[in-house]
Amino acid sequence: MCRKYQLPQQAWAAVILLDLRQTLQPIFKILELATSPQISLSYSLVIKYDSQIKALLNHFHNSFLSTRSEISHTDPFQWVMTNVFIRRILLALHSQLYQEPHGLTRYPVSYWSSLECSLSILSIQRDLWDTNTDRNTSSLSISEDSPPGRTAFVARLFQQDFFLAAITVCFHLVQTQSPLDSPENSEKCQIRARRTILELLGSCRDIWERERDVSVCHGTAFGMIDSLLRIVEKEKEGERWGDGGEDPTAG
Repeated sequence: MCRKYQLPQQAWAAVILLDLRQTLQPIFKILELATSPQISLSYSLVIKYDSQIKALLNHFHNSFLSTRSEISHTDPFQWVMTNVFIRRILLALHSQLYQEPHGLTRYPVSYWSSLECSLSILSIQRDLWDTNTDRNTSSLSISEDSPPGRTAFVARLFQQDFFLAAITVCFHLVQTQSPLDSPENSEKCQIRARRTILELLGSCRDIWERERDVSVCHGTAFGMIDSLLRIVEKEKEGERWGDGGEDPTAG
C-alpha cells in the first residue's frame, strides 16, 4: 500500500499528502467493507487489511522520525493527524469482531489491535494537552515557535476520536475473561498493565473535566467518561475486597 521515498527533509508535508492521496482509494474501500451492515468480513481478510494499514502507519512514522533526526524542530502536527486518522481506520476495521463474545480467543488480532490503537490515541490526547501546559514535558517536541494555543486547538479537533478511544478502552476493561479483567487473579505484569491503563484514563478524564464548560457536548462527554471510569474503578475495588466492594478492615 505504500512506497519508500528518499526525499529531503523539507518535503515531509509533501510526503504525507502524496502517500495519503495514493492510498485513500484502498483505505475507503476497506472502510466501506468493514462498516457495511450487509457485509461481514472474514477474520482472515481483516488480518490482511490490518497488516497493510499498519505497514502504512509504520511508513509514515519512519518518515517523520527520519525528518526529525535531521531537523530538530520538525512540526509534529501533521504526523499527529496522520497517526490518529490511520488508527481510527484500524478501529473501524476491527469494530465488529473485537466486540464479539470471547473476542480475545476467537479474534485476537482484532482484540489487541483495537485496544492498542485506543491507548495510542489517548496517549496522543495526553501528550497534546501536556504540551499545551508544559512544552518541556511532552514527547511531541513542539517547536518553541509554535503559536500560543495552537496545541489546544489541534487537540480539540480530535475530541470525537479521543472520546471513542476512551469508550473502547473501558469496554475492554470490563469484559469478563479478559487479561485485564481481574487484578487479583492476574500475573504481576497484567496488574501493572491495568494500573497503567487506569492512570492514562484518569489523565484523560482530567482533560475532559477542564474542557467540560466549553460546550454542552464537552460536558456530556465528560459526564459519560467520568461515569464509565468510576464503574471500572469501583469494579476494581470490588474485586479487591469481595463482592460487597468494601474494605473489610474499615470501621
